[in-house]
Amino acid sequence: MRVLVALVATAFLTVGVSAFDYVMTFENPSNKEIDLYYIASPIEEHLMGTVTPGGDLSHTVVAGQNFVMRSRADTFRTMIQIDDKDPDGAHEFKISFINLMGESASTLDIHYDDKVVGSAKINEPTTQGAFIHNRLTIKYMGNERLAVRAIPLKDEL
Repeated sequence: MRVLVALVATAFLTVGVSAFDYVMTFENPSNKEIDLYYIASPIEEHLMGTVTPGGDLSHTVVAGQNFVMRSRADTFRTMIQIDDKDPDGAHEFKISFINLMGESASTLDIHYDDKVVGSAKINEPTTQGAFIHNRLTIKYMGNERLAVRAIPLKDEL
């Protein structure tokens, strides 16, 4: 029995930290508090924390996980998903941005540096290929509302 327990424990230790794929940082360049939720299923959310104005919040995440950012002060809300890169893609991973504001005709504009690299209308998400430490910023109605960046764990040390 002890040998079986030792083998099972060894198997878990060899899997270890690699169960998580990325360290993802959610930044708040706005002047309004934003709550970060992990979407466990279509009917279950978990509050992961509040990102204060000018602050950031980092979490270790798995490719395919979804997160929602909701402003406490207005109706701004967006979903973000991180995924592994495309097999033939030059990028290291992908980040998708989903506009959840069905009542708004305005798009979410995704910026890298000062350049618009994508726009998300309601029901029309945009996916961007990214590299380690790329900072992608969401602008809504001309204002910076959220920025994200990710580091693959294999590169983090």
